[in-house]
Order: sequence, then structure tokens, then C-alpha cells
Amino acid sequence: MTATILVDMAYQDPLDRLLNPDAEAPDAEQTDQRLDLAIALFLHGATGPGGPPDA
Repeated sequence: MTATILVDMAYQDPLDRLLNPDAEAPDAEQTDQRLDLAIALFLHGATGPGGPPDA
């Protein structure tokens, strides 16, 4: 399931384009940026650059 979510984040779910026929598929540069973001979110979560706050 995690792999599916990462792929959808990076390469755009085809369902988005079916629901919005005017939507354009991301180009190679956008796909690379989306992949980098998906990997960073997977590895580090949405905690920001400083990491999680100390509890």
C-alpha cells in the first residue's frame, strides 16, 4: 500500500486525469520533483527540516 501511495504521489494517479480531462500529465522535471518530495515525506514525515519537536 505504501508503494502505491508513493507512485501515485510521484507519477500522478490516472484517475485524476479521468476526472479532469483538461489536466496535463506532469513532465519529466515535475515527476522528478514529485518523486523527491514523495520519498522525503515517506522517510521523514511532514515534520519540517528540523525534524520532530522534542517531547
